Amino acid sequence: MQSADRGAGVSSKPTPGCEHHAICKTIGDPIKPRGDLMSFVRLLPAWLHAVADYAVGLSLIIVAVVAGGAGKAVAPGVVVGAVVLIVSMLTKYPLGVAKVLPFTVHSAGDYLAAALLIVSPFALNFHNTATGLTAFYIVAGIAVLAVSLITNYQYSDKREWSPTRAVAA
Repeated sequence: MQSADRGAGVSSKPTPGCEHHAICKTIGDPIKPRGDLMSFVRLLPAWLHAVADYAVGLSLIIVAVVAGGAGKAVAPGVVVGAVVLIVSMLTKYPLGVAKVLPFTVHSAGDYLAAALLIVSPFALNFHNTATGLTAFYIVAGIAVLAVSLITNYQYSDKREWSPTRAVAA
């Protein structure tokens, strides 16, 4: 009867010692969202993700401008790079400046940036003419996707995040 109570919104605390309780202790309550659905594995701490964000944003802009070429080939790097930098500055994480955007919302932007970088050479039809930028955007998009999949998006300002503490943990 306990599962029927759970669906009705009644307290979902299981009886201590029951099989369900052991599962809840291991994987969390299956009814309540765990909040980590945006990442595959939570290996990368928030401070390191923040460093990667700024590095990606700057490198997208610099490489696109230095490589030059047609405007439609340069634009994705400059636009996505600028948006990554702005979103990073607005995110509630260690290197955020304004800290108004939740880190979990930021994660959706990461997936969007990865998709835009991978698709833009084909959507804007410069994959045959700007092959260097095409390769760079695809590799950068895959890197952004990989970082997003391994990031621990459960950052809290109340926790102390630093490289030394992350290594010790």
